[in-house]
Amino acid sequence: NPGTPRHKITVVGATSGDTGSAAIFGLRGKKNVEVFILHPEGRVSPIQEAQMTTVLDANVHNVSIKGTFDDCQDIVKQLFGRPAFKQEHSLGAINSINWARILAQITYYFHAYFELLRQTKNPEARPVFVVPSGNFGDILAGFYAQSLGLPVARLAIATNGNDILDRFLLSGAYEKNAEQGVLATPSPAMDILVSSNFERFLWYLARDNETTPGSNADEQASQIIRTWMDQLKTDGLFRVSAEALTAARNTFWSGRCSDEDTYKTIAKYYTRKDQPPYLLDPHTAVGVYVAEALRPKIQELEKQRAAGPLHTVCLSTAHPAKFSEAVLKAVNEDGTQLDFASILPPPFIGLLEKPRRCLQCDNSADAVAQLIVENLSA
Repeated sequence: NPGTPRHKITVVGATSGDTGSAAIFGLRGKKNVEVFILHPEGRVSPIQEAQMTTVLDANVHNVSIKGTFDDCQDIVKQLFGRPAFKQEHSLGAINSINWARILAQITYYFHAYFELLRQTKNPEARPVFVVPSGNFGDILAGFYAQSLGLPVARLAIATNGNDILDRFLLSGAYEKNAEQGVLATPSPAMDILVSSNFERFLWYLARDNETTPGSNADEQASQIIRTWMDQLKTDGLFRVSAEALTAARNTFWSGRCSDEDTYKTIAKYYTRKDQPPYLLDPHTAVGVYVAEALRPKIQELEKQRAAGPLHTVCLSTAHPAKFSEAVLKAVNEDGTQLDFASILPPPFIGLLEKPRRCLQCDNSADAVAQLIVENLSA
């Protein structure tokens, strides 16, 4: 209404690379919106960092945290867990802890399925989706798509060396492996120790397999999740029942890809002779490697179904130009010289030479909260 103050919102997000630049470009220059994006110092690619920090709009605040993506994400969660601070500054989330992000990603799976039917002209064809996964958001959208009735043969989680999800499906133990910490890999957007969105899937596992018959299953599942997360914080792990583990395995397959295999997969698909070369980014390479490793299981499932054919769909998650160091290392070590400039999208040309603005902050929620207050009042 005329004369009434405009509502203002403070968007706070954590990024391991891609979410930050997408959020910044979507919100730059917007009136009554301030955006603070936290990224781990030295743990995003140079192009990803430049995509964020070269945006100089006054309402955009890039914040470099000395730590890992898990630290950044934990800080964001702590800020949203402070009711007074959240209300005073009208906090809004931007990464996949925001349900709207998951909702949008569900559409990918439906689009891929209908495209598969169009290309194969076989209504019995079914997809096996292989998804590079760090924070579990993208493949969680696949789980919801399947729950909504999409005829998916299987969902497969592809992890890099930070393999907490793969280890969980092997053992039933969700364990941080804190001594090792977060490994720095060629696929930095997946360098995550604890997959935040996995809690959402765990809730369904708890409700359907861990609750007492006759109880309020939804409420009891929430209490179980709270207990598991407390155990994860205090003991570094928790375990699910054999029934819950079986249910998880009936929904997901998983596989792990090492750094060496990531490089080899990039080189393999770029230098292949039987088909045109395809340049994979390191995250997509993780998915492709795991898809190849799962081929015997996919073939066996196809025999068991005795119905239409199965087709493997790997979700490509980034442009290779964002990860020049990994891509060049993979291709050039194989003996092939890649003219990297030839694959740069126009917005990337000269990006590394542009002026930048970035704030440094200590690894604590209190420090970030103070930084937000200071910059909002500036």
